[in-house]
Amino acid sequence: MISCWQQTKVKSKVKDRMADTYAEAAVSITITTLTTVLAFYIGIMTAFQSVRSFCIYTGTAILFCYLYNITCFGAVLALNGKREEDNRHWLACKKVKEATDPERSSTYNICCVGGAFDRETGTEEEHPMTAFFHKYYGPFLTNRWTKVFVVVLYGGYVASSIYGCFQMQEGIDLRNLATDDSYVIPFYDNEDLYFSEYGPRVMIAVT
Repeated sequence: MISCWQQTKVKSKVKDRMADTYAEAAVSITITTLTTVLAFYIGIMTAFQSVRSFCIYTGTAILFCYLYNITCFGAVLALNGKREEDNRHWLACKKVKEATDPERSSTYNICCVGGAFDRETGTEEEHPMTAFFHKYYGPFLTNRWTKVFVVVLYGGYVASSIYGCFQMQEGIDLRNLATDDSYVIPFYDNEDLYFSEYGPRVMIAVT
């Protein structure tokens, strides 16, 4: 959302910048959140209570993070937009000069002067991380040899995945569901040591 905010027109109204930000970012945030939450909530159907609890807590936490992002974070972003619109200092919230003062030090111009933006695009100046992906990482991925390497790497991944599927064994070690100092660990160790040759237990209830 911050990246989308930085790509909006600085001179536009705050409500227009917020609308453009949500139009660009809210769709992707919603889709990724719904798919992630759905994946965790599917895990609720498992028979293991520990896995079920983990899926409930994690899925709910992600859902609340999404709600906070589209409500509280958006409100804070709007307040920051009002601060930018009035050209106020990022910390003291006092109005600052828009043009740099050549008679002042560079530290003063960095900390006490605001309002700079890209005059050609009308948006904020490009962030160093954004510039890295735009100027270096993007062209690197579109390089011919990089594409060949990615295809070969993906082919190796698919081949190893298919091989792993045929080598996978059914079952689960219940020791992995308990802590190392749990009383359950010695129970399962003794069960495997003394009773593994007798097969599964049969329980009969008489009422």
